Amino acid sequence: AHQGVLECLEDYLVQLGVDVEKLKSKYFDFAIAEATYNGKLYALPWDTDVRVLYYNKKLFKKAGLDPDKPPVTIDELDEYAEKLTIIKNGRIEQLGFIPWFGQGWHYTWGWAFGGKFYDEKTQKLCFADDPKIIASFKWQKKYADKYGMKNIGAFQSAYTGANLNPFLAGKLAMVVDGNWFLAQIRTFAPKDFEFGIAPIPYPVYGEAGSTWAGGWSLVIPKGAKHPKEAAEFILYMATEGQVKYAIDTYHLPTYKEAIPGLVEADPMQKYFAELLPKAHCRPVIPVGALLWDKLTEARDYILWGKKTVEQALRDAQEEVQEALDKALGKK
Repeated sequence: AHQGVLECLEDYLVQLGVDVEKLKSKYFDFAIAEATYNGKLYALPWDTDVRVLYYNKKLFKKAGLDPDKPPVTIDELDEYAEKLTIIKNGRIEQLGFIPWFGQGWHYTWGWAFGGKFYDEKTQKLCFADDPKIIASFKWQKKYADKYGMKNIGAFQSAYTGANLNPFLAGKLAMVVDGNWFLAQIRTFAPKDFEFGIAPIPYPVYGEAGSTWAGGWSLVIPKGAKHPKEAAEFILYMATEGQVKYAIDTYHLPTYKEAIPGLVEADPMQKYFAELLPKAHCRPVIPVGALLWDKLTEARDYILWGKKTVEQALRDAQEEVQEALDKALGKK
């Protein structure tokens, strides 16, 4: 939208007689936030996703842990990870947990720790100054220091592809991943594979039940020959069509009325659906992709000991803020 390549969908919805505010209320807040630019809808949300903690119940039992009591706090997660890790002759044979595996991204842990990445009111990035964001990266660094990045890399390199995932192979006891991972478990895991799903652990000062969502939306390209007709099609696909799509594909919908049918078709989807009302969305800014890349780069600098947490985050924030200011016409 910022680059002028999309039509304003809201304008055409109004022409169709749609009560836009009523329509927006039928979607989860994070989805509408990601579809809105300068106060107007440029898209209607389609499917989405959330992140959770998956854990191997058999490995829990072997380690003397209750398979029905997954870790709730970061302290418990660290304790469980220690008990679930097996190292022989300096070689990692089984890992309890590694924060950055799967969907353990910067947003995952930053929000779980109660941090903030961007201030919408000031249009300023703030993660480098947030003690909770800093703490989330320092916590991850402890795992890198404890097991060694080269050792972790060697362990990870032995498992590539969905059917060689270390969690599915019974060599990684816990992992943060998305709702789509459920399909991989059903397809590739052994028939006797026992697993559980739990909220992402958080520190005592963090956010309980934290997760974040992304997904896809339907838009109209700028200059489309039949924008009003396109808007009518999008309206159907993102409402009634989304209800049918969710049931047929088990994709997590953003349209609230599609949830009951999905859960009826696959009861395990209920757990993911219950997380949607409070899911975070990535900062809606014109340099969102750059922000992602620089946060990932900062994490890698930190894990490999190339920069301190504070310096890596400061460098990333300054570079992205400069690009954001330029995009917003402030420079």
